[in-house]
Amino acid sequence: MKRLLLTLVVALSAIWAAMGQAPSYYRLIYNGGGQGEYIANTSINLQFTGCGFYSDYKLRSFMNADGSWCFLNPNDTDRGNTRINLLNDAVKALPDIGISTTGNTQFNKLILANINNYTGMHGFIGYGRNDDMVIESSRSNKFLRIASKGSIAFWAGMTSDTNDIPLVELQEGKSIFRNQVVFNSGNTIDLLTLKNGRFGDATISTVNNKMLRFGGGSFGFWTDGNTDENDSPQFKVSATNVSSSLPIDVTTGGVRTVMRKHPDRNVAWLGTTSSNDLEIGVSNNTVGVIGTDGNLYWGFNGLQTGSSIRAELRSKYSMFVKKGILAADYAIAPVSSWADYVFEDSYRLRPLSEVKKYVDDNGHLPDVPSAAQVATEGYSQHDMNETLLRKVEELTLYILQQQKEIDELRSRLGE
Repeated sequence: MKRLLLTLVVALSAIWAAMGQAPSYYRLIYNGGGQGEYIANTSINLQFTGCGFYSDYKLRSFMNADGSWCFLNPNDTDRGNTRINLLNDAVKALPDIGISTTGNTQFNKLILANINNYTGMHGFIGYGRNDDMVIESSRSNKFLRIASKGSIAFWAGMTSDTNDIPLVELQEGKSIFRNQVVFNSGNTIDLLTLKNGRFGDATISTVNNKMLRFGGGSFGFWTDGNTDENDSPQFKVSATNVSSSLPIDVTTGGVRTVMRKHPDRNVAWLGTTSSNDLEIGVSNNTVGVIGTDGNLYWGFNGLQTGSSIRAELRSKYSMFVKKGILAADYAIAPVSSWADYVFEDSYRLRPLSEVKKYVDDNGHLPDVPSAAQVATEGYSQHDMNETLLRKVEELTLYILQQQKEIDELRSRLGE
């Protein structure tokens, strides 16, 4: 009924205006009541022209001459002329304002559409599934643009009125997350989490033994903070290789293995920095061991190096090969000991009778290791070469002595 009365009032106003007799305000009366409801020309007591709408003798809203409509908060206590004039100035200061309010506005759904070029609903703000709050853009291939000259911030837990530290803050050039970021598969299982972890360390973690996959070109890792200053990461993974300008340090169960440049020399270095052997293997089997004693054991596994070779041999030699060595040639480094001293006058050549007695008693030549000794201790190739050469030179001396005796006998027989 009020709508009908309002329409009638507006129609009469138009008639009276055409006649040049329009009143300054119109009262809305129903069954003798409603003295406080009326429409008045704002220029009666305000500094702008428009229509003021009153109830209970209070200005509730106004529409200025530009067609902008302003609704006042029902609980506003200051409805004086000065404030209303300021409100109108504020409305006029912004372009294309159709409706404004000093109070809250309640909608079931706010439909967004370009009325000047209407092609359907472009989006809405309202309630969606399960009464969830929804902001939706309904046009395909169009952005949902949210812009701010400052930052865009998000709070959770209804705390935006009590603090200035949002959980998510979008700034120009960066986004700040003050809580963990969780990637969920949609079945309530958190697959990946980005967060501040133990001791405040940045942490990326997965669950259920899932792989953390990185794809694309190459991946670079800087530890000097110069990601924006150079293109030389300390660690880089590409489609063809993995490179590192830092030492590769692997520590497991107290065993520390390091691959790096030697700290004092311009050479590569691979080894352990803990008191552990370094084993070399193929097909998951050990084929060689560099022991903590500095020796190389080839053909041995890690358990055999300390038990199958006697300590005195491990202290005497640096390399042990279980199956032997096959080579077209090999050389022995220069050493000072050789058997030329046999030909010196001071050398004592055993009499053959002494040699015979030693062989009868021991079953091998003097200064030559026995078969049993070689079976248990092995022998030095250099020492054996030197020993065999010494025996050849001794044989030469024996032959020369015998030849001398033969020549003397022939001389006697010839006389």
